[in-house]
Amino acid sequence: AAPAVVAGPKLESAQDTPSEDPAVAKALAACCKALTEAKAELNKLDGKVGDADCGSTMATAAARVTEGQAALPLADPAATCAALGRLTAKSMGGSSGVLLSI
Repeated sequence: AAPAVVAGPKLESAQDTPSEDPAVAKALAACCKALTEAKAELNKLDGKVGDADCGSTMATAAARVTEGQAALPLADPAATCAALGRLTAKSMGGSSGVLLSI
């Protein structure tokens, strides 16, 4: 069966038609939850060698992904990765956003 198309905010690329894939949605939600829950520990670890903001940066990205998940093309793996790259580049800031957007 063809993936269901869902309504959501306009994405930046024409190939990024919002679509559903329950398995991908579940995995993405689990990743975002894990990053949010690890915020303090990641900040602590980053404080040993950096500016102690890695957890906060990752948690911010996780929140943006969660907020925009309905607009993602989850049924198309390549388009999902590209959309997540653009989203993290805009929401994370610093070097993390640039590195994860590649």
